Amino acid sequence: MKICAFVMKDNELIEVDPKKIQTATLMAVSLATNNPVALAAETTSVSGAFEPIIRVITDLADPVAYACFIKGGMLFMIGNEHEGKKALGNTLKGYLVIKFVPQLMSLLGKVVL
Repeated sequence: MKICAFVMKDNELIEVDPKKIQTATLMAVSLATNNPVALAAETTSVSGAFEPIIRVITDLADPVAYACFIKGGMLFMIGNEHEGKKALGNTLKGYLVIKFVPQLMSLLGKVVL
């Protein structure tokens, strides 16, 4: 959906960019009220754009890890100890990586060099 503002000039219809109207309106309000106004679209970071994807992946880690732990336990129980231990270890490592990497990247992003 496109929202446009139109201006008549010399009996011609001229399309005006809505982003410019929004910026001009916010600047006028900011100057009139003496309060700074920031546009949300201009302050969005790239990491903020990936936040929903990261949240979905970390939320899916719990049920997937549960199923893999069950598989590893079943392999261990039926006598295939080597494969069971390998599956349990890999599941634990993968779960920890998925849960802690977003926090680690967030921490690294805050480090100022």
